[in-house]
Order: sequence, then C-alpha cells, then structure tokens
Amino acid sequence: MKRQEQKFFLNFEEISSILSAFNATMVHPVRTVNSIYFDTDNHRFYDEGEEGSVPREKYRFRWYGNSLKVGNSGQIEIKKTFDHYKTKESEGIKFKNFSEVKSAINAKCEDYLYPICQVSYERLYYANKSGLRFTYDYNIQFKNLIQNNFIKSHNNIFEVKYENIDDSLFSSLLGDKMTRFSKYNEALSTLFEIS
Repeated sequence: MKRQEQKFFLNFEEISSILSAFNATMVHPVRTVNSIYFDTDNHRFYDEGEEGSVPREKYRFRWYGNSLKVGNSGQIEIKKTFDHYKTKESEGIKFKNFSEVKSAINAKCEDYLYPICQVSYERLYYANKSGLRFTYDYNIQFKNLIQNNFIKSHNNIFEVKYENIDDSLFSSLLGDKMTRFSKYNEALSTLFEIS
C-alpha cells in the first residue's frame, strides 16, 4: 500500500492542537511496540537512511507487548521508501525458534541480513473520519542484541500517515518541527557509536 508519512518533534500542547484541528480521536489503546531490525554486515540500510537515498528499504520483525520476550509469533515487515511515497509489506509468522524468522526474512532479500538491534516504545494511535492517522511514540528504547540492557532515547516522535492529500498543510502548520528521524538509525548511532 502506498502512503505518505511525515514525522515531527512536538510537545504535548502542539500535539493536542493538531489532533483537535483534524478532529482526531484515539482509535486503539496504548501498546508496546517491539522491532528487531535486520541489516547487512556493513549496515547498508543504515547508510542509505543517513544519506536519504531512494529507493531504500528496511527489514524488521515486529511484535507487541512484552519487550523482554519475543514469544513465538509476530510480523515480518518490509518498508520501502521512494521519492514521494512509502510502502509497507507485512506478513504474520509463527515460529518455534528465532532462526526461522531469520530464514524467512533472508528469503525476501537478495543480500544476507543479520539481526542488528531491538527498538521498543509505547505508541498512542489516533485517526479522523477523513482517513488521516496519527501516532505518538514515546519511551523509545534501544537494545544491543548481545546485551540485555536498554538505552533510552531522548526523543519522542509524532507521525502523520495519509494517502492522496496535499501535505503542504502539515508543512505550513508544522514545517519547522518536521524531521527525517529514524528509530533504527538512532539506535545504531547510540548503541554502536556509528556516525
């Protein structure tokens, strides 16, 4: 599915103002989102994200709930970024051990991919009757898969997801707050001091 996304660094007052302006209401209880990101051995996806290259892609395994336990089911997600839109493929998977997830992800990519890090956060979900969707991610934490301790991010992110509307409206309202923030890229920069 093609979609547009805009990300912003906003305070609570600004978020409340935007949600009110677009008549958006909460559509799902808050939940913990967990992703294990995959990349090549030389971190190609990280580099492409830093450079803003298009097209570019990200591969991850996602589950909801307990950030300390993967469980035995979740979703494989592939996000692709093009010049003026993004796509996301999502496929549910059940498994007995995590090596099955690795195999399933590698079956979808030409390069061999490795699990690199875990990103976990709390997410609030909002939407309006026009189909605009808003999320607010906070308590963002990163974990090196070799170690068990999380490192907390200093950032919270507000995101608008939409299709087929004029995005200049968001630019005019919040242009100076817009960001290309990537949780995966911040995780690698934080955990492995990549720059």
